[in-house]
Amino acid sequence: MASVSFSIPYVCGPKQGGGRPGGRGKRFTDPKVKDDAATLASLVLPYRPAKPLQGPLLLQVMVRYPWRKSESKKRRQRKRRWKDTAPDNENILKQLDDVLEKLGFMGNDGQIACIVFDKCWTDNGGMDVTLRELEEAL
Repeated sequence: MASVSFSIPYVCGPKQGGGRPGGRGKRFTDPKVKDDAATLASLVLPYRPAKPLQGPLLLQVMVRYPWRKSESKKRRQRKRRWKDTAPDNENILKQLDDVLEKLGFMGNDGQIACIVFDKCWTDNGGMDVTLRELEEAL
């Protein structure tokens, strides 16, 4: 079973806009989101496998956000605390899925059959990603 694992110094930015203000006309994309996708792609590119992973895939993601200035020293002593604020998991995963597919980590993001996702506050921000092939049978 082939797999790819990497840790990058990347913290997810704002979510993509859903439509034009006023609800008419073409959809738009927040330019900051495009910049985030380009940054994410440049950080992920060195880890691209020689050939795309095949079959059903497991995607494990841990997004680590640096502590907020408002966090007490007592809370920071825990080393890690769950993050239950924006951005939501789906926005983070969609951006990562799109970048991994575009760079050839997999043929199609529909191959992802299992996702394990963590989002937490820690001393150092970043993202840990593992993508691996699953066995066909459960």
